[in-house]
Amino acid sequence: MTAPANRRWSPRSLALIVLAWAVLQLGGLFSPGLLDDVDSIYIQVAREMLQRHDFVTPTIDGIRFFDKPPLMYWMAAASMKLFGVHDWAARLPLALGVLALLLAVYALGLRLYPQSDRPALYAALALATSLGLYLYTRFYIPDILIALWMTLSVHLFLLALDRLESGAPSSTRSLIARQGGVTSERSMLDGVKRGVTSVVSHSPLFPMLGFGAVLALSLLTKGLIGIVFPVAFVLLYLALTGRLKLLTKLHLPAATAVILAIAAPWHILAALRRLGLVLPLQRAHRPLPGPAHPARLWQRPPPPLLAAAPALAAALGRLPPRRPAQRLPHPHPLGWPIHAAHFAA
Repeated sequence: MTAPANRRWSPRSLALIVLAWAVLQLGGLFSPGLLDDVDSIYIQVAREMLQRHDFVTPTIDGIRFFDKPPLMYWMAAASMKLFGVHDWAARLPLALGVLALLLAVYALGLRLYPQSDRPALYAALALATSLGLYLYTRFYIPDILIALWMTLSVHLFLLALDRLESGAPSSTRSLIARQGGVTSERSMLDGVKRGVTSVVSHSPLFPMLGFGAVLALSLLTKGLIGIVFPVAFVLLYLALTGRLKLLTKLHLPAATAVILAIAAPWHILAALRRLGLVLPLQRAHRPLPGPAHPARLWQRPPPPLLAAAPALAAALGRLPPRRPAQRLPHPHPLGWPIHAAHFAA
């Protein structure tokens, strides 16, 4: 498959998209006020992060609250830090996320239909004026950001796939070898420069690095579901088009390294902060008031915890019994991996 020709963004189309976004989204920043349940709860978590100067452990009224990963809280906290503690300031990142989503849809439309920018413009305007997009921005919930990360991940994957199938050189060495006749040091340097430029503009590595970064942000927005859907799309698309063999050429180790570099630090720090609780199930034992939902883990245990349950039971079964008055000086070594898996879920 040949990569489609790049088409420049139309200033007129961009103006129409921004106008539709401003009319439909900016007015909703100031009214109505914060609503009950998730709208006020999530923004209160961001406010407490600012007050406590703790951006690792989200809390609500001083109680640990790990209902969602922290990216939404960080965004609201950063906006309130810049513009003050106002409801419109907390909602601003979500409104900017809608604008980014509209532009991402426009860019993807240009890639799929490069002959004209009308399909891309119509797709962006249809999304901007849809009822669902408006309703889902009346509450401070992560669904719009998940749609943004999903759109970007699809675009970056298709870009990497196009570059992979175009047969472009993947390294400066291959490009210099193709040129041949390099006899002087100056010619060698020129060849290296052209090779680096070719790698940046034609190699599938860089779109896949962006793909990994977007998946990491999606993981920090809504947990594992943010990775499951993009990865499922990639596998299903390659399977339906008979190109699963290309999966090994898409620089998956590099993309995975980017995911871990961005998403792993918070999960590890949050798990280490909770090492005082040997098992995540102890959250269900403690009567946490308010929005912490103490029975939630019993109703829907996280899949990593279920998968690790047999091995955990076997490991704990070999531990020597301890007297009721005895206290372990440190948590069990299995504690933090189980916590890390729990937070990722």
